[in-house]
Amino acid sequence: MYFRLPDDVLYLFVIAFISAITGMNAFYRRQNSVAARALTLLMAFSTFWTLFYILELSSIGMKTQLIANGLAYIPIVTVPVLLMIFIIVASGHLDLLNYKRVALLFLLPFIILILVWTSEHHTLFYRSINFVPDGDRMVMTIQRGLFYWVNVAYAYLCILIGTVVAFILFFESKGLFRMQAAILATGTLLPWIGSFVDISVGTIGNLHIMQVSFVVSGILFMSGILKFGITDVSPVGLRVLIDRMEAMMVVANHQYKIVEVNPSMLNFLDMTRGNVIGKKIADVFSGWNPLLAHFDSDTMDSADILISYQGKDRYLDVGKFPLNTSRGVTIGMLSIMTDVTSRIETNRCLEKQLEQIKSLQNELREQAIRDPLTGLYNRRFQKEITLQYFSSVKREKKTLGFLFIDIDNFKSLNDEFGHQAGDEVLLTLSRILIENVRQSDVVSRYGGEEFLVVFLDVSSEEILKRAENMRTAFAASASFHSGNQISATLSAGIATYPRHADSLEEGIRLADKALYQAKVTGKNRIVIVGD
Repeated sequence: MYFRLPDDVLYLFVIAFISAITGMNAFYRRQNSVAARALTLLMAFSTFWTLFYILELSSIGMKTQLIANGLAYIPIVTVPVLLMIFIIVASGHLDLLNYKRVALLFLLPFIILILVWTSEHHTLFYRSINFVPDGDRMVMTIQRGLFYWVNVAYAYLCILIGTVVAFILFFESKGLFRMQAAILATGTLLPWIGSFVDISVGTIGNLHIMQVSFVVSGILFMSGILKFGITDVSPVGLRVLIDRMEAMMVVANHQYKIVEVNPSMLNFLDMTRGNVIGKKIADVFSGWNPLLAHFDSDTMDSADILISYQGKDRYLDVGKFPLNTSRGVTIGMLSIMTDVTSRIETNRCLEKQLEQIKSLQNELREQAIRDPLTGLYNRRFQKEITLQYFSSVKREKKTLGFLFIDIDNFKSLNDEFGHQAGDEVLLTLSRILIENVRQSDVVSRYGGEEFLVVFLDVSSEEILKRAENMRTAFAASASFHSGNQISATLSAGIATYPRHADSLEEGIRLADKALYQAKVTGKNRIVIVGD
């Protein structure tokens, strides 16, 4: 017979049962939480630790004791690491862990296990293993080697890291989150207490207090899951995040009473936490009617709200989010506010500057396409837009007319009365040209005293009629300069596409040729090319 249960191991079975139930509770209640899964593993290995310890106590033969001892070291080297991982995850530092780092954490425990399982062939973990008779069974006695103490040191290091993380979180947390952090911190202290008892008193019967302390810590953590939800989206870590948020946050219940605020909101309100918690939103935010109206509205969209704050206009970007249970019941509201006054003022300034830039661009564009004296299109833009007209005319089989105009004896007028008088004459003619064309026609100062008018889809006879109106109006007009009445006449030539010309360039050239004909035949007249 290889096994016989001692009389005083019933309580060990009870401990193993409690440990197993706790682990299953953690798994089934919060199986989507990483921290709860870590707690499940922690309790599972604590259960194995107790069961393998019972197996070792029940072993009679030397071989079975060695096997039971080797199995017991699986949870012995694993439980401290799992405790540390649980604390790190539950405190909101999941980002510190990845598969590679977790594998490294278990590297030394794996090496320890290899050394334990091969201890008969070396003295690295056990310097010696002896068996002494104890009634009808042999009891294993050992002398500890170097790596035994390495394992002890590593286990205490893991527990220490978990303890430090938990206590840092405790001192940084407030309110409900402080209670959650207190549960984590207390749970990490229990293994230290158990270790102290084991070292100072020794085992009580067959009971190792440190071994039991891990089970009690797990039960404490489980109570935190049930009562405070310490593994739900890592709220203890979330508390630290909320406290450090620059944005202002307020949480209200279904009665619109405030149950949580962050320091940024308290600073904005210039109130203490005690003056805010439990008060209705309408009382705390009284005087800011636009903000209260947004809270009362059914919309959940964010909005820029204008309020008066310390005698100045402030804009708040206010987001409102419902807090629903897993069954879809709304139990409260979360609002996050950000002071966006500087952003809005900057945007307005930028919009104003953009309008100025657009205005300048339009002004520069006009300057680029207009003659500075007359305000008519210049020759460059006339060529550009006439090319567009010509493409449309060819495609739609329409006509394009060209009226080339020149002021008669303009050089003599300039010489006699001066350039300022000549400018007055140019302005007078420009006004007359604009008055006698349609909006679709293009009037440009071609150069000097020459002007070109391009007519879209008009016959040469209609162009002649308009040109005669221009000529007679210009001849009848008078400009005054330095007390002198100045009169002038014009000559013009007409050509059309496709009647007279086959191309745009030829149309302008033929109109210019007709202008020349008008000049040599007496001036102050209009000539259609070919007539």
